Amino acid sequence: MKKGLILCLTIMVAVIMTGCGKTTKNTLSEITLDDYLEIIENKETKVVYIDSNDDMSANYKKSLKKTLSDLDKKVYYLDTTKFASKDAKVLKFMNASSKTKDGYTVPMIVYIKNGKIADSTIGYIDDLTIKTFIKKYVK
Repeated sequence: MKKGLILCLTIMVAVIMTGCGKTTKNTLSEITLDDYLEIIENKETKVVYIDSNDDMSANYKKSLKKTLSDLDKKVYYLDTTKFASKDAKVLKFMNASSKTKDGYTVPMIVYIKNGKIADSTIGYIDDLTIKTFIKKYVK
């Protein structure tokens, strides 16, 4: 009886301790250039964060991930450093992505509605602007 009680208490403590650990939410779902072009071609509705995975973007990406985590939201992430510069698909990407209200630059968050860019944020923006944009478009 004592052994059963000790075993039961041990299991309960283990379950409680496991539940208390900090979990990291996967807030950015990385996609390829092909995936991005499919979103456009299939007339899908998505929010995509487009950036080059460099040192300058690290703080912005960290801020975006925190905002997404706080809001319990997830967006797609396209890393432009993974493009082959001579790939013809890059021209399709540039053509589609330059149709934002402010042109094309990274970092940018685009709201694609029915395969067309309906809204976007361009450049390094503050946390409140990120939050407002995400709340508006990520359901």
